[in-house]
Amino acid sequence: MLDEKIMAVPQELLILGAAVKTGIINFLCETTTYNDLTNNLSLNPRAVWVVLQALADLGYVTKSGETITLSEEARRILYDPTASNYVGFAFMHRYNMIRSWAHLPEVI
Repeated sequence: MLDEKIMAVPQELLILGAAVKTGIINFLCETTTYNDLTNNLSLNPRAVWVVLQALADLGYVTKSGETITLSEEARRILYDPTASNYVGFAFMHRYNMIRSWAHLPEVI
């Protein structure tokens, strides 16, 4: 039977996947500001703010005053193949599958 923890997993995957697809994650490899991020990637400022808040709550982003960057843990998980918890961007396959499954009612 479904529980609350299982239901939260797609949320994290969808938030992180969207941040990857829009270039936010790659842009955050360097310390930046919210304005630089939204201007350089031509993204909706309000939507970026919401995603950054979610990424910070999930531990992927570190914010200090006006500056934002990937957390050290996120760097290891996503970019350091020598890290014991490295996954790189393999999760994007599951992200793309979930996006397809979301259209299953229309297909049926």
